[in-house]
Amino acid sequence: MKTSYSKKRIRTGVVINYFGLAGSVVIWEFCSNSYWSNTMIIAGIVTIILLLSSLVPTYFTTRIWHFNHTPVSKMDERELQISSHALRYAYGIFTIIALVTFYLYSLAELQVSVILAGGMLYFAHILPASIIAWTGK
Repeated sequence: MKTSYSKKRIRTGVVINYFGLAGSVVIWEFCSNSYWSNTMIIAGIVTIILLLSSLVPTYFTTRIWHFNHTPVSKMDERELQISSHALRYAYGIFTIIALVTFYLYSLAELQVSVILAGGMLYFAHILPASIIAWTGK
């Protein structure tokens, strides 16, 4: 991770990205089970813009995405330790969130939508990089 980017800026980007992701998925799930009002359409567009506009500066420009999307053979020992630490915590967190989400959907007798599944996949990809962003030096 480059040192020219402040921790505060990166962490703010992570929070904005998660807000955009959660907002997009929640709005889609709510509206697909009821109706789409103009207010909800605007809110959905705003959350998607937040999600997309925070992705590049937070994860790609700072190169924290690089730690978990680079082949192991191209990493040095320090990068392997950082990646391993982030992956261990990220997938533990992801497993709990995914199981709780799917159990709640099962209890509510709702079907898992493509948007929720895609959101979970995106979440699985950014979570290790987010942990690196939050704990990185």
